[in-house]
Amino acid sequence: MVTKGQWTFIPPKFSSGLLFFSVLIIEVITYHFMGTDSPVWVTNAIGVSILLRNDPAAWPKLLLLIVLADTSASLLFGTGFTIGAGSGVCDAFEVGAVSYTLRLISRKEHIFSSLGSISRFAAVVVSVPAFSAGGGAILLHLAIKAPYGVTWRAWYFTAMFGLLIVTPFLLLWTEPGRIGAVSRWGRMEIALLTVFVGVVGWINFTEPALPGLFLSFPVLLLAAFRGGLLGATSAAIALVVVATYLTMTGHGEIAKYPGATLPERILLLQFYFAAVILSSLPVAVTLEQRKLLSQFQTVSELFRMARHDSLTGLPNRLLFRERLSWIQAEARQQGSLTALLMVDLDRFKPVNDLHGHSVGDRLLVMVADRLRGVTRANEILARLGGDEFALAGEVISADVACDLARGIIAAISEPFSFMDLTIEIGCSVGIVLSPADGSEVELMIERADSALYEAKREGRNLFRFFELGMDDAVRRRAEMEVELRRALALDQVLPHFQPIVALSDDKIVGFEMLARWRHLTLGDIPPSVFIPLAEALGLIPVLFERLTRQACKVALTWPEHVFLSVNVSPLQLRDSSLPALVRSILAETGLSALRFEIELTESALIDDYHRAHDILVSLKTMGIRLALDDFGTGYSSLRHLQGLPLDKIKIDKGFVGTMMTVSASRKIVAGVVGLAQSLGLPVVAEGIENPESAAALNLLGCDLGQGWLYGRAASADEVAVMLELVHQHYPGDAQEVTVEG
Repeated sequence: MVTKGQWTFIPPKFSSGLLFFSVLIIEVITYHFMGTDSPVWVTNAIGVSILLRNDPAAWPKLLLLIVLADTSASLLFGTGFTIGAGSGVCDAFEVGAVSYTLRLISRKEHIFSSLGSISRFAAVVVSVPAFSAGGGAILLHLAIKAPYGVTWRAWYFTAMFGLLIVTPFLLLWTEPGRIGAVSRWGRMEIALLTVFVGVVGWINFTEPALPGLFLSFPVLLLAAFRGGLLGATSAAIALVVVATYLTMTGHGEIAKYPGATLPERILLLQFYFAAVILSSLPVAVTLEQRKLLSQFQTVSELFRMARHDSLTGLPNRLLFRERLSWIQAEARQQGSLTALLMVDLDRFKPVNDLHGHSVGDRLLVMVADRLRGVTRANEILARLGGDEFALAGEVISADVACDLARGIIAAISEPFSFMDLTIEIGCSVGIVLSPADGSEVELMIERADSALYEAKREGRNLFRFFELGMDDAVRRRAEMEVELRRALALDQVLPHFQPIVALSDDKIVGFEMLARWRHLTLGDIPPSVFIPLAEALGLIPVLFERLTRQACKVALTWPEHVFLSVNVSPLQLRDSSLPALVRSILAETGLSALRFEIELTESALIDDYHRAHDILVSLKTMGIRLALDDFGTGYSSLRHLQGLPLDKIKIDKGFVGTMMTVSASRKIVAGVVGLAQSLGLPVVAEGIENPESAAALNLLGCDLGQGWLYGRAASADEVAVMLELVHQHYPGDAQEVTVEG
């Protein structure tokens, strides 16, 4: 758009001199070479370009200079003052009228920004010269008796084609920023194409065997394609200059058109000009429009992507914060509450680990669709990252937020079926209500996270409202996450070993490896704290590999009959690479597979029994022994005993610890021992804390035991001392207890 102060390519202080001398010099040259038979009048196009580059306040002075330049040129060629001044007035009127009209049009859009704007430009430059040509024809008719019709036609077409062809070139090349937007190679390409168009035009016009009027057009369109508006107007000017020069010097098809007079040849040339400009300019504008549209769409898409999740299409954290602020403002005006619900999926990470990220991504998309189904029109749903979503909206009471949370949990709890899979997950929800729980967006999000953490801690598939004091728990958890990662990096989580003894003679036959973390300032961090945290952070595989490798190296220093037992998590029994990992650790450390035992819990078999079975069989074929831990606390125990390649079962310490006081526990322990004996499996009793329990278990036929009675989990150095004492007590060879059935 042409607006005040926008176009400063031509400094105002130079505009006056530039306009006067350019008009004067060009008119002198035109008169000298072509007299009044010029096919285009260039000076008015120069005048329009300079006026549109200046403030309208300077236009009167500039228009006066046009009159003076025309008058001066006429006097130099002896046509007289009256004709010169009159022609100057007509030209000044034309320049002023065209400039004013184009300025009005350009307030809505750039003159050459669309096919519509080009049509309006063409309408202006076609219509206004009709009036100035009429004035000029009357002037010449009165002054020298020139025929009115012939004079008007010559004046009109000359002025009109000058404006139509030259004005776009001058306006575009003097527009601030347009040339700078073109790269150096782009400007060089435009220049080369312009020269090429001129050369092709020259050859076509001078070679009678070639269709000079038409063969140049493909090259002209190439310039429009490659150079846009700048390339199209530059190439058009080159072709016009070549065609004008060759035609006026008697070359080419137009100059040699049979029976045509000079005015008729000029008219044919002018129509050729019209074909040149009207074929190139619309093409260039259309291409630039498409380019701008493409750029706009790209930028719009970038903005959309910056505020939306690429996987689910939901708003992301950035957009959610913005919308949450709007919802709060609306709620304040209505005197209602703003509810923020943070939603985190339960059991999602095992899906990723078991089935791969493609399945996990598909599941997230389906979760997003279900959440959309429970979201009302005035609420905002977002994916904040990973498996965490958020929903915010205006509510009239806490009960409405409760209903919304229940709807979310119910929707996510339904099984997801896709890709021949049926996956069951759940979700936990943390809720804050504004303004009661805070009005700042960041504070609301932080407190909703606190409530979410509490919901997960209490059992998952629950929702909890924020309460004062939850912040401290979340803060401690965040600090503990950082400390755990640091501890792993610094090898501060170390393997400890609890002895397993033969109940018949209390001799050590093995050790169970247990992870222990001694913090430099916080002291001993219990496994009940950091193991669930490691599971939540996905650090169990790393922890298992490091501790197992260290434990195997320690076990090499033990007597040959002493085995090492390690625990695997449910997640690892869904990882088909576990056998290969164990094999590589044993090969690297040199520990025999016959001295290596893996303990698994019944709960680890629930989600994917068949996959766990295959992994256990692979481990068994390596010679590794398998023990079913915490027997009696899981599901389908008999199925596990019959279907899995187990070597041992371990009775849960909850039953062992109460067997001396609770008759039901004693019956359960006796029943498990009897069942194991029927299956030919040895039994390990966990949690033995006193000699009476040990004696009772021995009488029941339990083979092995472990617990505080025989020793707590000890470091590698403490175990070495323990075994040395055993060796001194039983010199020569500590008798191995046979535990195989």
